[in-house]
Amino acid sequence: MVNRIILNGTSYFGYNSREKLLDEISAGKYKKVFFVTDQALLKAGVADKVLDLLKHQQIPFELYADIKPNPNVKNVQEGLELLRRSNADLIVAVGGGSVI
Repeated sequence: MVNRIILNGTSYFGYNSREKLLDEISAGKYKKVFFVTDQALLKAGVADKVLDLLKHQQIPFELYADIKPNPNVKNVQEGLELLRRSNADLIVAVGGGSVI
């Protein structure tokens, strides 16, 4: 089952929820993704499942995977600066509370 939550953005969770990502990108006519995750999810191959979708569809993305558990202000500011420099128009986060 795929669940959808809309707050200030849209969140999907559940089995195969990543499949909804391409629909969201297409509907929003987004041009570049700022992809946020952490090192543990990269090493476990979890983030790769989404990255592979982006690569397969040739959707440009910038990867930020230096999120720390319970990120401090410096960590958040670093990510924000990289987001600004990336010129991405969509943020995709894969992970738990610290990443989101």
